[in-house]
Amino acid sequence: MAREFCEAVAEGREYQMSNEDRRSWMPESRPHDDGIFLVQTNAKKDGSLFRNMFYLKPIGIEERNYIVGLQTSLDEADAEKMAAAHDACSTLDENMIKLEKLLAGKFWIYTSMRRQVNACEES
Repeated sequence: MAREFCEAVAEGREYQMSNEDRRSWMPESRPHDDGIFLVQTNAKKDGSLFRNMFYLKPIGIEERNYIVGLQTSLDEADAEKMAAAHDACSTLDENMIKLEKLLAGKFWIYTSMRRQVNACEES
């Protein structure tokens, strides 16, 4: 899925994940152009394997398209638990918001719109 997503962004196409590729832990009700969450197994320098969650999102900066990626590791014991995956998605999403604000302070960026949440809704 990551390769197809990156190819679509590079070609200026919107990536749409198939229903067969969707996982139950993935966030729902997100626009197709709001990026993709993936979990894959990676290896450390010592060769030991670990589960890694990625959030890849297309962001345009000054008329050029980029893919911004954030990652977090999942504890192998928690990798199968939906709550751990949901927490990891939320953490990556919060960090992506911070990154977008940082980039917007330095560049003219364009990206998918986010739903604004006011303080009353957060509690």
